[in-house]
Amino acid sequence: MEILHAEGFSALTQNAVALRAGVRQSHLTYYFPTRLDLLRNVAQYGCAQVIDPITEGSERGHVTRSQFREFLVPNEMDRGWIRLFTGLMIAAEEDPSIRVWLSEFTESNNKRLHAAFCAVIGEVPIDAIRMLHACFIGVMHVEMQLGNEQSLRQAQTTMKRAVDQVIEQAASSNRARGVRK
Repeated sequence: MEILHAEGFSALTQNAVALRAGVRQSHLTYYFPTRLDLLRNVAQYGCAQVIDPITEGSERGHVTRSQFREFLVPNEMDRGWIRLFTGLMIAAEEDPSIRVWLSEFTESNNKRLHAAFCAVIGEVPIDAIRMLHACFIGVMHVEMQLGNEQSLRQAQTTMKRAVDQVIEQAASSNRARGVRK
């Protein structure tokens, strides 16, 4: 993760990871036979670091709406994840298996976020979660073009507005159905 965040997608190689971890490359390739295996595992780990606190906290009722909203706002660390996923999307053009994995991975994460939204906010259409995902990817790509404090603040403001719209629509819909959250 340090390599990804500091040096970007192209620097995340088996050799670089082995050197940084202080292990032989052959040992690393035993667990991650290809660079793609390494990238997939980094992606899974990174998403777990972001999504697990949201989903686990919401399942237990330990997350307020305000906290939930803040979880969904991008920060500087998200720049590295966007680089990784952009690289995986580009690699998917050459390898259909990556596209299948990436699609399944994204949908799995969207379903987990959907469950968290429903636990904290009330019933929310899965399409609203997909829209938030698309918004997040879009604002972070735009933010990466400049990569400064102002662009990050703009990305955060945009995501807050998008999350607020989903929350307001869900609350309105839930009120109309007589559901309280």
